[in-house]
Amino acid sequence: MGSVDRFPDLLPSSAEDEKLRTSSQSQTLTPRLCVVVAVIYMIAVDNDISEVESSQLQSIVGSDAETLKQAVRYKENHSVEQFLREAAA
Repeated sequence: MGSVDRFPDLLPSSAEDEKLRTSSQSQTLTPRLCVVVAVIYMIAVDNDISEVESSQLQSIVGSDAETLKQAVRYKENHSVEQFLREAAA
């Protein structure tokens, strides 16, 4: 099961997609967001997020649904190379 299947409510509808894609391109990476994005890249590397991985992600994010949404949105719109460059800046 991929990240889209595991977190379907975090992805925008087609009407919101373009607006969110534009806003995510200028998204500021905070230290907390970097951690969550990095974890998402790591657990999604095999295109399968297991229950254990999902639980680990939830233990990091806690009840901060907005950070999780931002992280999923960022991962969907940026390559890992882009993330590494931006996180190091």
